[in-house]
Amino acid sequence: MSECNATLLFVTLNKSDKDFSPSTQYNDYFINEHYFHWQSQNTDSHQNNGGQRYTKQADTQNKIILFVREKDGYGNTCPFHCFGLVEYMSSHDDFPMNITWKLQQPAMAQYVKAI
Repeated sequence: MSECNATLLFVTLNKSDKDFSPSTQYNDYFINEHYFHWQSQNTDSHQNNGGQRYTKQADTQNKIILFVREKDGYGNTCPFHCFGLVEYMSSHDDFPMNITWKLQQPAMAQYVKAI
């Protein structure tokens, strides 16, 4: 959505070997109700434009909007839930990058698993 200066992140939690290839089984999860751990695509790094659109979010005025869904107990995917705007906090590694996002509003309890 470049005309809106926004990046939409669509994430499926609890991925299975049956439904996702090893290269797309990203390690995405809620750290707690305020923070979300997300892995970028395998082509993103801190040095390329793909990764820098996340790490330079404040400089570029890029809005990041997080959408998350789960799979139910029968293997069906549930609808995406919009968690709204998130703010870049930190990252490490490349190909994929591991990024911590801060949610503007706390996540619903049903998405935050006991740690």
